[in-house]
Amino acid sequence: MKQTPIHDAAGLSHRSPIKDTSEENTFDLGGLAGKLWREKWIIALCTTAAILFGMYYAFVASVPLYRSTAVVILEIE
Repeated sequence: MKQTPIHDAAGLSHRSPIKDTSEENTFDLGGLAGKLWREKWIIALCTTAAILFGMYYAFVASVPLYRSTAVVILEIE
């Protein structure tokens, strides 16, 4: 009697055969670094824009929630 693997048997399973996932779970670190280096101007532009927007908001647009004053009195004999 000929035996067939479970994943090849017709009608027993609707799943795809088990694959070697070692290639699917890896990525090329050098390729990623190269892609980031090629897009460095976009990254620098977005970073600069975020810093400028944060500075504008912190020093110009935001309204202080609290205000404090102090008076110093010196007593000289």
